[in-house]
Amino acid sequence: MKNINGTQGMKIACQKLHELFKDDKNERIVIGITGPVATGKTKFTQELIKQIKIIGQRPTFYLPFDLWINPQSLGSKTYEGRFFLDDFKSAVSCAKSKLPFLAPRYDLSKLGWTADNQHIRPTTQEVFWEGRTFDRIEPEENINLPGTSGTYLDASTGQVFGFFPNDISSTCITDGTLVAQKDLHEYYDLLIFITAPWVNRVANMVRRYNRNEVFGLTTGDMSKYVEFLIDEARSCADKEILDQLDQDIIKIDYSPTNLSNYLDLWYLKELISDSDKVAHWVKREEIDHEIDCFIKNLSGEYNSATLVNLRNELEHLVLAKHLLCLKNKNEILKELSAILK
Repeated sequence: MKNINGTQGMKIACQKLHELFKDDKNERIVIGITGPVATGKTKFTQELIKQIKIIGQRPTFYLPFDLWINPQSLGSKTYEGRFFLDDFKSAVSCAKSKLPFLAPRYDLSKLGWTADNQHIRPTTQEVFWEGRTFDRIEPEENINLPGTSGTYLDASTGQVFGFFPNDISSTCITDGTLVAQKDLHEYYDLLIFITAPWVNRVANMVRRYNRNEVFGLTTGDMSKYVEFLIDEARSCADKEILDQLDQDIIKIDYSPTNLSNYLDLWYLKELISDSDKVAHWVKREEIDHEIDCFIKNLSGEYNSATLVNLRNELEHLVLAKHLLCLKNKNEILKELSAILK
């Protein structure tokens, strides 16, 4: 098991993809990105999808693991008990074997199945999968996932699914906390495990809350939201997620790679000063350490493309600094400007 940073990890992943795409036998390539909550999985996946489209020049289907959340079992004492894990495993197996499969269309942000409140016109078509019969429906609004050829209803449960016919050469990429259970490893062509220090994870959680990027209806304040995620991670989730690791997985230590994520650390540092609760999650010295590491890495960055992107980001931040709520934003931006000049 290799343990590397995010930049190295992306390079290794792209090299592996080049090899996979050169082999004509790989009609269906399946990639899994896993790791604990708020470590940067989705961000890494989105960047990798861009690279896949350049390298592979074939259809790419994205299947986030959150599609398989079981809304009736969110109180389960085990983390894996909160998902339709058997259906997910069957989908991954079928994807690799180039067989049809179905993916749930539950929307946790709306707390309901996608087609629940829409006019649904039944059809006479049906498919049989995993011992169940699914009837094709035609919702008033198009809710098809990319790569699917229709929407189907499991009449016995009221669950809505998208149907993947799997009749073309393509790349399927999924990311989420439990996508790489060990009995699934044989179906993946590439597996990546994203990890990060607690301080960066908490900063990401705060960012999600502030940007309304959280799943579900958040009735509590930001402190309660972050406290819930941390308690859940420490009680069961992290252990179950770490159990997926073995020598076949590329392990990436993810840290801030852009200036916005760096500013998140400063937001977190201010929260510690203003809230006794936050101080229980991470310590000030941990935040200071990550801030120092970012500045050190930034000062030693010589990749011209990366520097151009960072300078462009800094320019936008300076123009929009009136929107930043940081007390010492001028000093932070000045230091970044001196390094990136």
